[in-house]
Amino acid sequence: MTTDHISKNILGYDVHVGTVENCADAMVVAATSPERNCRLLACLNPHSYAVARHDIAFREALEQVDWLLPDGSGVVLAARFLGRPIAERVTGRGIEKREPKKK
Repeated sequence: MTTDHISKNILGYDVHVGTVENCADAMVVAATSPERNCRLLACLNPHSYAVARHDIAFREALEQVDWLLPDGSGVVLAARFLGRPIAERVTGRGIEKREPKKK
């Protein structure tokens, strides 16, 4: 089980740049850790990026989540254009559909 949370600064946000598996595994580890601290997930796509440019509270929320997923091909393309490639598009639905690995 890979538990690293891999992120890069993309367009001013720390965006998860690993695979769906990397992110899902890190979430399982966080959820099953003795601390069980509350964790937050959000998705960055072109629409949410545009909204965050004008909505300070929304921007701050995106900046404070534990996992900010590159949920849009536009974000993946922008990252590649900026020289900070992302392994793959990671959607909230992709995380939800992934079967957890057995320990």
